[in-house]
Amino acid sequence: MKSAEIRKCQKFKKMKVKVKKENVKMSELVDEEMYVLCAPDGFPQTQTLAPSFVTCVAMLQMMAETGMVKPFPELMKAGCSILPVKVTMKQNGTEDEFFKKAKSELSKL
Repeated sequence: MKSAEIRKCQKFKKMKVKVKKENVKMSELVDEEMYVLCAPDGFPQTQTLAPSFVTCVAMLQMMAETGMVKPFPELMKAGCSILPVKVTMKQNGTEDEFFKKAKSELSKL
């Protein structure tokens, strides 16, 4: 782990999180049409998942401005593609369960 990641983990371990009385229930997505950048090897870059082609390109441009990714034209020249996908997302637990599990795992570091 890099030192910056270790510092983030240490900050997370110290966080005092007040849990709401009711957890949020996510609206599930079933076969929702979206777009995602795929690397030349076919692996989807999930951080670019967007509801439209234009939004996906806009997200890539913002990410390129921060240095997170190469500029859009360079990605296309390198063999990346923006592909239409169908996405299904279902909630898999609660916020309470996540924080308990995360704090437990981080305490082992």
